[in-house]
Amino acid sequence: MFTSSGTQEVAVEAMKLGLEDYIIKSPKHYVRLPAAVRQAIERTEAQRKVVRLESRFQTLLNNLNLGIYRLTADGTLLEGNRAFLQLLGLNSLTEIPASQTLEPYFQPLDYAQVLNQLKQNSEIRDREMQLRRANGTLIWVRISKTFTQVDGTTVIDGLIEDISDVYDEFRLRKQAEKALHQSEERARLAVNISRLGTWHYDPSTNLVELDKRMCEIWGEPDDTAIIPVSMVIKRIHPDDQERVANAVSNALDPMSLGTYEIDYRLVWNDGTERWIFANGQVQFEGEGVSKQAVGFLGTALDITERKQTC
Repeated sequence: MFTSSGTQEVAVEAMKLGLEDYIIKSPKHYVRLPAAVRQAIERTEAQRKVVRLESRFQTLLNNLNLGIYRLTADGTLLEGNRAFLQLLGLNSLTEIPASQTLEPYFQPLDYAQVLNQLKQNSEIRDREMQLRRANGTLIWVRISKTFTQVDGTTVIDGLIEDISDVYDEFRLRKQAEKALHQSEERARLAVNISRLGTWHYDPSTNLVELDKRMCEIWGEPDDTAIIPVSMVIKRIHPDDQERVANAVSNALDPMSLGTYEIDYRLVWNDGTERWIFANGQVQFEGEGVSKQAVGFLGTALDITERKQTC
């Protein structure tokens, strides 16, 4: 202010209105005018730079997908960016009553544990917990917090990230793995109860893998788990070999459905004849002319007693 009323009262009232400096209109004070104007301009430009910087910083915070917030040492919410509010299911901080903490948005035990850990270690990194949004729905989040000193006052700065998609994917994968395991257990139980033997033929190696029950049906020692397909053919009764070979060849044909179902006789090393019923399914890879068999899975059941009673 450039004034001819340079009283203390005028200066005080002007300061209350935001005045930063004033110069009395007199020859001995004119010399201060250029310096005062220059300082006023510099202060104004500095303030504008701060405002622009704060504006850009706030824009950056609001555009982040990561929730950022600040609490008092006792947990009262001070501020939060847009992503933080969206995670809570709010539009503005005014929707949270004054002096309210974030406790209502978390499971009570989780929130108490986080505060206790924070007080002991001064920071928390990547703690996963459930967040209860304003509408009551639950989502999984990952949070990090740390104690910070701001103008001599202790505050809590926090980060919060929505990991619901990742958690749901993990949960679904675990459920699928559990279901698969249960299915496999049920299949094994069914095989054991029904006295079925299982086998696997690898066309690339011409080897057949037998489980323990299949070895019993085949008349092989328990430790004979893998045998060449030539040995399989020799074990089949001579009168049934051609019929079995045709059934296998038809199943392995890329143009077929890959199904296999047949009954035939086996001849053990001691000459004993046993009837078995076998079925299976060929696994194919590729399409058209490149389609080929890569595996042949099946089961076998000893039906000797049934055949003898017929």
